[in-house]
Amino acid sequence: MATSNRNDTDNPSSSGAAEIPRDFPNVPPSSPMIDHSFTLQAVMEMQRSIGQLTEAINQLGRSVDTLDNRTKSVEEEVSKVNTKLAIAAAILALLLVAGGYVIDKVWDSAWAFIAHQITNPPK
Repeated sequence: MATSNRNDTDNPSSSGAAEIPRDFPNVPPSSPMIDHSFTLQAVMEMQRSIGQLTEAINQLGRSVDTLDNRTKSVEEEVSKVNTKLAIAAAILALLLVAGGYVIDKVWDSAWAFIAHQITNPPK
């Protein structure tokens, strides 16, 4: 049998119990290389989308301003037409009153003439 120069404390299987290590090995943790291309691509897509949304909002604002200007001009035109209609209605009312007065006087004169003709027939 061969004898070994090692003592039994170096061989944990010979003593039956495993020894607890006194310190852990100093090995730097191996971190795998993280690929940021997916994240970068997502950020770039979001930036492009935000740019498109910003331009759409700006265009919408310009459209609202244009619509507001058109609405103001239509409002001014409606106000002018409303004023003209009010003036025309006042003139028409005056003409109807004057015409009614004239028709009343003509009617009264016609009846007076007819009544005069009936009471004093021509000879």
